[in-house]
Amino acid sequence: MKTTRIRSLSGEQIVCANAQLLQQTIHNYKRMQTRRIVFTFGVATATPPEKLRLIGDMVKKIITDVGETQFDRAHLLAFGQDRLTYEVVHIVNTADYNKYMDIQQEINIRIIEKLIENDIELALPSLVVRAPVQVEETRDYSNTADAKNADKHVM
Repeated sequence: MKTTRIRSLSGEQIVCANAQLLQQTIHNYKRMQTRRIVFTFGVATATPPEKLRLIGDMVKKIITDVGETQFDRAHLLAFGQDRLTYEVVHIVNTADYNKYMDIQQEINIRIIEKLIENDIELALPSLVVRAPVQVEETRDYSNTADAKNADKHVM
């Protein structure tokens, strides 16, 4: 049986039969030069249209300024029950996963800073809990014997 030895990301060596490899799609990350990144974020549904129009250009400037990136697009993608979802696409000019994560973290933090600066609220997952309402029963005792006796016990 012919086999191929592959080094995993965590370091161990994996031995696979060639017949098994031919039945799978193989991704060669070693030859990757860039990474195409797609991510989404949501803003509050009450955000006014004039502020929604700012977000695309704001994200474009952030991604361009971070460096080692190429901006592709940022669009209002969808209306959700509790959010307006933006989709952002950019290219990171490195194959190094840790470097990509550093860049993405910086982009995310800058987006949050700019949203706060422009009074645009990030959408957070909402959970509505409905509990039964308990109504206290109130009675009018003003014309009863209890009300008349209550006055006698006050000191």
